[in-house]
Amino acid sequence: MTELEKYLSRIVNFDKAELDEISNLTKELTLNNKDFFLKEGQICNKICFLLEGLIEMTYIDENLEEHIIEFFFPNSFVTDYVSFLSNTKSDCNIRAISNSKLIYFDKDALNKLYDKSLNFQKFGRLISERYFVGFANRIKKTKLTPKQRYEMLLTENPELLQTVPQYKIASYLGISAEWLSKLRGKK
Repeated sequence: MTELEKYLSRIVNFDKAELDEISNLTKELTLNNKDFFLKEGQICNKICFLLEGLIEMTYIDENLEEHIIEFFFPNSFVTDYVSFLSNTKSDCNIRAISNSKLIYFDKDALNKLYDKSLNFQKFGRLISERYFVGFANRIKKTKLTPKQRYEMLLTENPELLQTVPQYKIASYLGISAEWLSKLRGKK
């Protein structure tokens, strides 16, 4: 059983035929460090499952500064869900920050699955709900102090501090690299 099949089986009780159908509709994608999965201005027409590596979602502000919105870790789904659902141009970039292996569904394949059974629809709904909850939690974190956001990061994703440059972590936390350095010095 593949990692994707294991993950999906924990979410929905798929039978072997359904898992085979999912496998037949997915494709593999390899991204090298700094390769883009999606560039600002493109329409996102894929949902990926990250098998290996690390991916970031960023946006560029009016001062042409890059800000990190999210990090995606193995065994998570990667997409610009707003662009995917609304068929509109993305306002963000999604890029590998280490060599990454993914499995993806294109939008047409996913819609074909949804039409076939309630299990596939349930899968789509549950993934959407997880994505939404993650997004809502990210917004809630902006209300926390920088110290609280840093401590939460230490608890939730300590490996990030070992694998990602400090300036990227600072951007993700919404603070300067200098402020992050001070927080790290207090630990």
